[in-house]
Amino acid sequence: MDKVVALIPARGGSKGIPRKNIKLFRGKPLLVWSIEYANRCIGIDCVYVSTEDDEIASISRSYGAQVIYRPMELAQDLSPDLGVFQHALEYLGRVPAYLVHLRPTCPIRPWNLVDEMLFDLGVLGGADSIRTVVESPHPPAKFWLRDGEYIKPLLHLPDIPEAYNMPRQMLPEVLWHVGCVDAVRGDVVAGGSMSGKKVLPYTIPRKYAIDLDTPEDWTYAEGLDL
Repeated sequence: MDKVVALIPARGGSKGIPRKNIKLFRGKPLLVWSIEYANRCIGIDCVYVSTEDDEIASISRSYGAQVIYRPMELAQDLSPDLGVFQHALEYLGRVPAYLVHLRPTCPIRPWNLVDEMLFDLGVLGGADSIRTVVESPHPPAKFWLRDGEYIKPLLHLPDIPEAYNMPRQMLPEVLWHVGCVDAVRGDVVAGGSMSGKKVLPYTIPRKYAIDLDTPEDWTYAEGLDL
């Protein structure tokens, strides 16, 4: 039985960049970058693309991925990842030890990243999942919420009065989940969570914190020397 399953969610709809997942990025369809990456990972046993789109399904198969057709209600703008992954478990008819989440919108990843993350997750057996992170350049203690005609702090830190007025260096380190790779225990997803309660961080270089949501993101990423 396959122990580690990679799942690449790739729906056909996209408003910011039409048909984004099959738009050519550096010479090949965007989702293909994630398929080929997964196929090179020693620790991944099989690769699936979850989609509702026939063209995406055809391209996925041509590059060596298996396809899970998901219903339209799981392929909307606001469809959460959990429903997509639980549908995949239903399709598989089993719960693998680990699920690796590869987002097509993060096409460029460090070499051996997945294998190193799976090793960490396996060695630290008490963890539910592991996620790629970078240090956040913007401390959330300096974020504000609209409050009528005024604004109010998003956070209050009990040990740092008026943290929003403090220098960044005096604030706690904050990690930003960049979505490059997530790996989670299969039983955690089956139980209703994409992360569980014990989440390991895996820090990656900031240059890999790429998420293609807008044409500006796309232009920037195509020009990177990676």
